[in-house]
Amino acid sequence: MTAQPADRAHPPGQATVYVVDDDDAVLDALTAALQAHGYRIVASPSAAAFFASFQPAVLPACLLVELDLPDLGGPELVGQLVGRRIRLPAVLMSARLRNRRLAKNLPMGVVALLEKPFETAELIERLDFALGSSAPAGRPIAPA
Repeated sequence: MTAQPADRAHPPGQATVYVVDDDDAVLDALTAALQAHGYRIVASPSAAAFFASFQPAVLPACLLVELDLPDLGGPELVGQLVGRRIRLPAVLMSARLRNRRLAKNLPMGVVALLEKPFETAELIERLDFALGSSAPAGRPIAPA
């Protein structure tokens, strides 16, 4: 079942997703898909751009971040947020998740993993889970 905006815990336009990916085509596609599902999007092509645009007071919010960014990897970005005592549940995405042993080495704050390519319904499910997380979890939802 595909999640529609009215099915979620947060009304459309109420939840913000910070999307960080260095691939412009992926960033544009994710932005369009998530806006179509009622999310507010703050898109960034790098970790540095994310930190420049991030507003901790904007809630509810979560982070969708590429595992391998050129300036700072997704896990390191999440680790910096945790180090600053910022609770922003994160979903890591990558085309190479199966080739890595991530689940045991993820920083607190990562609540889900997504392997590219993924379906929009799977993405929405992971984001809704992240937005429903009251605190960063230690055990993420792994890709199927």
